[in-house]
Amino acid sequence: MNNVFVTCTNHRMDPRAWLADFPLDLVGEIHLGGHAEESLPSGPLLIDAHGTPVADPVWALYAEVIARTGPLPTLVEWDNDVPEWSILRAEAARAQAILDHERMPLACAS
Repeated sequence: MNNVFVTCTNHRMDPRAWLADFPLDLVGEIHLGGHAEESLPSGPLLIDAHGTPVADPVWALYAEVIARTGPLPTLVEWDNDVPEWSILRAEAARAQAILDHERMPLACAS
C-alpha cells in the first residue's frame, strides 16, 4: 500500500482512483511500510524508505482494499532505523485490527 501511495503522490495522482482500476483479485499479499518526505517547490516527494511508521493515509488505503478483498496476508516492512519491539508490535496490531474487522460477521436485525 505504501508503494501505491508513494507512487501516486509523486505523480500527483489519486491513489483511490488508481486502486479502483487495479485487479485486486490478483493480489496475494499486501506490504505496508513507512516513507520519507522531502519538500520540493513542486510539492512533496515521497521515498519508500521503510524506516518510519505506516502513515495514516496508507492505513486508510489498506482498510479500503481489505474491505473490498477481504483479509489478505499482510507484512509490515521496517528495514531502516528499526525501533523498539513495542512500536513494531503496535504496527502489526493495527494491521490485525483491520483484518479482524473484515472477518467479523455483520449483526442480523431481528
